[in-house]
Amino acid sequence: MPEPILENLVVADGAPSTWEALGVAFSNRPGSRSLTSPGVPVAIVVPDLRAALEAVAFAVVANIDFLVIGRDRYSEAIRDLLGREGFAIVEVDSGSMTPPPVMVESVPGRVWLLTSGTTGTPKLVSHRWETLYTRRTASDSSQRRWLVPYLAGTYAWYQLICLGLFMPGQSLVVAEVDDPQDLLAIAARDGVDSISATPTFWRLALLRAGASGLRDLALKTLSLGGEMADQPILDRLRETFPNVEISHVYASTEAGACIVVKDGLAGFPADLLDLETPGRPALKLVDGNLLVRSPYSTLAANGRHEEWIDTGDLVEIRGKRVCFLGRVNAKLINVGGNKAFPADIESAILDHPEVSWCRVRAVRSPLVGFLPEVDLVLVGGATFDEVALTRHASERLPEYAVPRFWNLLESIPVESTLKSSL
Repeated sequence: MPEPILENLVVADGAPSTWEALGVAFSNRPGSRSLTSPGVPVAIVVPDLRAALEAVAFAVVANIDFLVIGRDRYSEAIRDLLGREGFAIVEVDSGSMTPPPVMVESVPGRVWLLTSGTTGTPKLVSHRWETLYTRRTASDSSQRRWLVPYLAGTYAWYQLICLGLFMPGQSLVVAEVDDPQDLLAIAARDGVDSISATPTFWRLALLRAGASGLRDLALKTLSLGGEMADQPILDRLRETFPNVEISHVYASTEAGACIVVKDGLAGFPADLLDLETPGRPALKLVDGNLLVRSPYSTLAANGRHEEWIDTGDLVEIRGKRVCFLGRVNAKLINVGGNKAFPADIESAILDHPEVSWCRVRAVRSPLVGFLPEVDLVLVGGATFDEVALTRHASERLPEYAVPRFWNLLESIPVESTLKSSL
């Protein structure tokens, strides 16, 4: 396990602390007494973000086998899942502990995560600190203060937590708010110079604060993760932050962090395929599916270093670029025998300067099987003009892929993970 840097700073709701102090604070909570020698994996249910940080600080020093989950995500279905998998459940706000109905031996240093559940029921995925801590190169070593906007206990959250825990000079800022505009105001107040967030987060921020409002942030580093980064959002962020290093990260809970792209283009360079570099992720295509073998994957965490993970993402080589087309289990739109990819349609629509967000889906048609339908949100002050939007799409898409139905929404639908919820 990498050595934690317990003197690194964490600012939680405006109050500065260190990882060492957070661990001590957790050890004084009633529920911590149940974690000393449980002998089984432990699910730690926390009431807020500060308690989540305290639990991680305690767990990394104690080298326990654990999962952290917020109370707002702790449903009956997840409680039953944890019980079936042999977890003792500790609720730190009340100090109660529920022993597991089945006994599973703990593994020191194992860290459990729940997938987002956006494509179905959440799954339990096991990692180790070695597979969660991925940003270790010299180029990552500059001192930074990171905003942490992700949901506690998710893979993207742990990516930032590991920066703060294991890399010298990295500090974190967390706050118990959800709205991107409020989070960015806190970031400005607390001296944040680096932000990692979803494309949906940045679309909301641009929609509510505007580009001029975001330029007041003194950013050095900006990265996008958690969702596909399309060209329009990359272009808008480059226009807003012309002097900031912008990257987008391809990662998943199971595969780990696989690709970091810094050239300002959606997708990733095709020459990364079939490239074997010791200690780095490898990528290949099989029938249009992206497969990954990574030292940061859940397979590697369990000693299966040579196995490949099917990411479930459809991709296509276009020139010298590999472009994401969507999830394998997402429906392509079959328009009279022609295959329209929702990701291509969305990218074309998002290229319109008055469109802030959109989502494409298929609707049945008695003549051609299916047709594209679009939900969209416009930038502030823009007027909904279906004719102009259709013309814009027609100039960028084949005729069969042009949306026939347009639905204007008042706001972007967002999940707690700051991803789009449709």
